[in-house]
Amino acid sequence: MGKPRDKFWDHAEAISNEGEGPRWKCKFCNKIFSGGASRIKAHLSKAGGGGIKVCEAVDEATMEAAKEALEGLESNKKNTKRRRLETGMSSPSVNPQVADLQPTLPFLGQSNLDSLLQGSPDAIHGTGLPRQCELMDLDDISTCSGFGESTMCARMQEFRDEILVEGPSNAQINDQSNMPWSIFDAAAVDRSDWHQYGTLPEQVLHLVSDDHCRSMARDLQGENANSPSPEIQSLQPDAPILLPVKARPPLSESTLKVRTSEVNICEDNPVQGEHDPLVEACKANNTMIMQPDRFDPMQIDLDPNNGGIASLLPQLSSGSISAATDFKQDEMLAPKLTGRDFIVDKLWDFLMKDNILRIGVYGMGGVGKTTTMKHLYNKLCASTAFANVLWITVSKDCRIHDLQNKVAKALNVPDLFKDVDEAMRSTLLFNHLRKKMKSLIILDDIWQHFELKEVGIPVMKDGIQLVLTTRDVGICQRMLCQEVIRVKPLSDEESWNLFLETLHSDLSPSRIAIAESIVKECKGLPLAINVLAGSMRGVDSDHGWEDTLEKLKKPEALQEDMRTGVFPILLHSYSRLNVKKQQCFLQCALYPEDWKIYTGELIESYIDEGLIRGDSRWKMYNEGHQVLDELVKACLLEEVAHYSYNYHFYDIYGGRRRVRMHDVVRHMALYIMNGNSPCMVKSGLGLEDVPNEDEWFPSLQKVSLMYNKIEVVPSMSPNCPQLSTLSLRGCSGLCDIPQCFFERIRELKVIDLSHTHITRVLGSVINLDKLNALLLRKCSKLSRIPSLVKLTLLKKLDLRGCKGIEEVPDGLGMLVNLTYLDLSETRIERISNGVISELKKLQYLRVEYIEVKGEEVGKLKKLELLQCRFLNVKELNKYTQAQQATTIKSYILLIGPHANHKYWHNMRQFVHNNDDDNLWDKKVVIMGEGQYNIGEVCHLPRDMKALRIDGFSGSWNTSSFSQLEELEVLHIENCGEVTALSGSGSASRGQPGDHCPNLKVLVIRKWPKLKHMLVLGRSCSSTFYLKKLKWFRIHGCKELESIVAAEEASSSSSSPPPPPLLPPGAFSQVQSIRIIDCPKMKNLIGPELLPHLHFLQWISIDGAINMDEIIVMPSPRRPPAMSPLLPLLTSIYVSGSEKMKRVLSVELFMILPNLQEITVQRCGQMKEVIGQELLLDHGATFGTNNTSSLLSHPIAASPDQLSARKLTLKLYHLEELESICSWAGLRDLIHVIDIKNCPKLKRIEMLDVHDGMIVASPPPSLKEILLSIDGDGEWWDSLEWFHPVAKTALEPYVFITPRYPTHKIPIQEWRSAIILGRKPKMWRRK
Repeated sequence: MGKPRDKFWDHAEAISNEGEGPRWKCKFCNKIFSGGASRIKAHLSKAGGGGIKVCEAVDEATMEAAKEALEGLESNKKNTKRRRLETGMSSPSVNPQVADLQPTLPFLGQSNLDSLLQGSPDAIHGTGLPRQCELMDLDDISTCSGFGESTMCARMQEFRDEILVEGPSNAQINDQSNMPWSIFDAAAVDRSDWHQYGTLPEQVLHLVSDDHCRSMARDLQGENANSPSPEIQSLQPDAPILLPVKARPPLSESTLKVRTSEVNICEDNPVQGEHDPLVEACKANNTMIMQPDRFDPMQIDLDPNNGGIASLLPQLSSGSISAATDFKQDEMLAPKLTGRDFIVDKLWDFLMKDNILRIGVYGMGGVGKTTTMKHLYNKLCASTAFANVLWITVSKDCRIHDLQNKVAKALNVPDLFKDVDEAMRSTLLFNHLRKKMKSLIILDDIWQHFELKEVGIPVMKDGIQLVLTTRDVGICQRMLCQEVIRVKPLSDEESWNLFLETLHSDLSPSRIAIAESIVKECKGLPLAINVLAGSMRGVDSDHGWEDTLEKLKKPEALQEDMRTGVFPILLHSYSRLNVKKQQCFLQCALYPEDWKIYTGELIESYIDEGLIRGDSRWKMYNEGHQVLDELVKACLLEEVAHYSYNYHFYDIYGGRRRVRMHDVVRHMALYIMNGNSPCMVKSGLGLEDVPNEDEWFPSLQKVSLMYNKIEVVPSMSPNCPQLSTLSLRGCSGLCDIPQCFFERIRELKVIDLSHTHITRVLGSVINLDKLNALLLRKCSKLSRIPSLVKLTLLKKLDLRGCKGIEEVPDGLGMLVNLTYLDLSETRIERISNGVISELKKLQYLRVEYIEVKGEEVGKLKKLELLQCRFLNVKELNKYTQAQQATTIKSYILLIGPHANHKYWHNMRQFVHNNDDDNLWDKKVVIMGEGQYNIGEVCHLPRDMKALRIDGFSGSWNTSSFSQLEELEVLHIENCGEVTALSGSGSASRGQPGDHCPNLKVLVIRKWPKLKHMLVLGRSCSSTFYLKKLKWFRIHGCKELESIVAAEEASSSSSSPPPPPLLPPGAFSQVQSIRIIDCPKMKNLIGPELLPHLHFLQWISIDGAINMDEIIVMPSPRRPPAMSPLLPLLTSIYVSGSEKMKRVLSVELFMILPNLQEITVQRCGQMKEVIGQELLLDHGATFGTNNTSSLLSHPIAASPDQLSARKLTLKLYHLEELESICSWAGLRDLIHVIDIKNCPKLKRIEMLDVHDGMIVASPPPSLKEILLSIDGDGEWWDSLEWFHPVAKTALEPYVFITPRYPTHKIPIQEWRSAIILGRKPKMWRRK
């Protein structure tokens, strides 16, 4: 029996580790460690060392007791050493079986290695001790001096004591009397076949705990550092201790299980990148003698940075590295992660998926990408998910050659490319990595794209996975990342927490508000927050804090810490741009802080400033967008979410695009601008006065006072001879500028007074003969402009929205260099003859409702964008005939005599977002009332994409639509005599064939005589095939009966009319059908149309008062279609169909596999939403008995499709509704029921009956039942139930909503409020 259990185990909880060595958890700090009682003492005494962290939570009494215990142990060791010296004890004789090992042990005290090293591996294994100790007789350690005059023997004595005495009470101790003797015999080791294995034979090594090996080695290092033997005093204290290991395995195969692979050491890790001092010292002193023909057991390196358990293997050549064991790297030093844990978790989830091999992480400089990746690295190293995790910092200007060297160094094979031809480097690295087990390579800070095969990185399943970080999302895309994650700035709360943590001191109440403002100025950038928090340490006065805040608000006075600690990081991204992109980036800083800038406006400013040049405005726009794309990808700009007007029906042009600049990046941009070319930027600061004259330095080149509250400019004349740009844009209170202001600013090239209330343009402005751009947009008070004759260099004149201007400015025809003219939204009605024709360099002409001559405009050969009005079709024809070789890229042409702005504005509503960002590639013709007449030739542009025709008389002639191959949108309104759009029912067919093959949107509105959209006979006679039609809308056609109809039989024929023959592919791409106010329609989708609607998703019917069926099934006389009907239909909306008694039958519902929402309102005769019978056109019915047969039909949805569906029902104002659906199977599909004012609905069968059984539990997919506040709560209480408990079970899902359902409350809370006679809290007015 051993000594009593060490008392310090009372402070630790033993953890079962299944043979991998003792582990324990501290009861004070709850951290887990390996080892025995001595390590518990080191942990609790706060002595640390040996790889064990100190306990921060231990109480003082326990800490002192642990210190005393450790001091007593050290005293015993010294006494033992003293007794040996006094008695002159010599080392025991050397065992002949290990005598040949002495040359390899000089650092352990070669002269004293005389004792026989022997012991029981079984006994050691039973305690979880490392395999390194299995040669030592534990009873003899106390008297052994073979390890030199160090404390190592005392340390081994400690291990013996921990095994026999100090372990936890439940430790399994083997009886030493039964231990077999094993003697190390190096000569008996046969390594001849090692190199032929991808991994070593299992019999070679015993399973040991890496953590235990590391902990023992670190403890031994620490003690040898404190008391080195004479032989190793020249080595550094942290040198690893090399212990012998038994090579001949006497153990059973069940105990010999070691997973082996290649050695992988991440030397680019700053924590792991240290040199091994022992190896360097031994190389220098030539003290390690390698025997090439035999295994040297002394080549065991237990330094955790050098591979841990991998070091137990024999030293192989670099070509045989694959025989080594994988290892766990130490953690990287990293600051605490704030607000990024979810990114680490997301990356982890991606990495655990076998099909995701490449992941990109991007974000602006200083946002925390590297810190996040370090935490991912540490998490992966602490797990067994990957055999190897390599960290490689790619850095700026890294070539493929350099990257290959870094990978080889991380693999611990720096000589991999020695004497290798350059062309073979990638192949050699590829083959080396391909042999790896599951591994991860982290490439941090990539600045340019490269092909992985050119480097030699084989990304593949069960092999290498890749995670990269970059500032440019384009690199992620070019490197084929399957998942891309953006690291965004921190939220306000996360920023504040990071600031407090970095500051590391308490804030007084008076400074909290100031500190919060300082943090907000950082806009969530961790780098800036850390720098500022560090700089504020030790600032004890409130004045110091306030001064810092003021400097942050004024970039020109920015404090030194930001300039030296933050800007250099961000400047890397800026410095990689070419000069043009740098200037475009700096231009964004002229706008106010956090301003959302429309890209069209920004690109125009690039052109105005001469940053982008060219002879084509369309090409310059493309270049501008390309520049902005690269700035966004480089994270120097942020893209703001698009927005667009939601017209529900269609929107083919998309929303407007905006970008903004992060505030810290803007500060850097202003810092650069002032260093290169002095600027005054005070935009968006709320200034009420223009800066004093002494602030207008002679060297100023740009002044931006945008969006301030300036109302008056004082009588001053700034002396700024180099000033080229002046912007007072958005100073809405500004009414006047004194005449003298521009007298000494003669070099001005750009003046922007847009969105001000100025009433006149000064003569001094008109005298600026070098002016390139005069921007007066939305100056609504401006009524007149003096003669422009002197502005001969003017290239751009923008008067859009100047509603007070009624006449064309004098001298406009003399501006021969003008390339951009915008007179839209003024009160000018027409431009005189001969003016436009003189502006031969015009690229951009936007006059909208102003009448111009077609021939003059058609002769402008450089024109690329045109918006104007022609008086009639004849002028349109002159324009199209004059354009022989057109350069036009975008146009909106209005045809008609109306000069009323409101008329044309309403007509143009079908062309959405008519703004600078979305002007290009719009090709639209709008023909006003009375402009389209039969017999008149109309030469429509062949590349037209959208056409609207309003109000014409006579018969319909489709000949004008021939060869309109680009037409995508057709809107026709107020056509009085037409009975059919196309087919045999139209008055004039035109030539057969698909005249508009790319038509996507069709709107028919207010055709009083229209009966059928397409009338078809035995042969296809349609001029509209509608193969690519996606959306169509029919509105206000009072006589419309159907979409498709058969040709009427002649009176002399006794045979029935033939079935209509649709053109091939007709309606096959339709996604949305909307019918409004068509009272004579009986059904929407008939048997002829039904099989063609493969992509239909939405059906909307409003005001079809006589419609009784939405979808009519084919007759059984016809062979059924083998494919599912309406496979993508997700939503049905019905309103105002007074004669409709149900929306669908159960049978039809079952063959609509994706129907997810049904909305029904104000259908006065609706009895049941989903009915049980299907009425066919010949009077036959399918009843309940036919349901099973229908489900087995090829067109029926599968059971899996039905079970995956979640159905939402919205039922409003259905006064006759008696049942939702009597089919109990609907219960399993119900997700949301929203009911308002359905007074006759007394039971909801599907909620408490299933398969004929009464149930008292909610449906499995039910999310909520919504009731209106107007009496529906009482209605719910009055419902009838088969099982009373069913109502109770459902009530947690029932909510009451107000008339405008922005909120909802549980019905129990509503009842309580009613009882107390008050409104629920959330509905009260504030």
